Amino acid sequence: MKTKKRSFGNNNTLIKSAERDTNFLQRVNVMDYSLLVGWDKNQRKIVYGIIDYLVQFDYLKKLEFASNSVRWNLHLRSLPPTVIPPIAYAKRLRGFVRQNFRTIRATNEGERSPE
Repeated sequence: MKTKKRSFGNNNTLIKSAERDTNFLQRVNVMDYSLLVGWDKNQRKIVYGIIDYLVQFDYLKKLEFASNSVRWNLHLRSLPPTVIPPIAYAKRLRGFVRQNFRTIRATNEGERSPE
């Protein structure tokens, strides 16, 4: 699957893009996707995209979420459910982006470095 390359000068661009993309995926009831971040050495840019976004939160996923939630609430599992509704999934990814990506600024030599 081909992803759209995006470069960003600061984390606000990444955050806004993640918000737009996850809002769309949430509206079409999709969950279980990933953020891929890389470095394009030819263009000297950070590139990113959301990948693996083919899982819809359908009847079976809702049933799996409910079952895992009940077991987790009864302390039969050590970890919270991995299947979560699209709203929570989008919120979790946006929180991850805000928490883990720092502003990128241009240096005097034209290189990009984290602040």
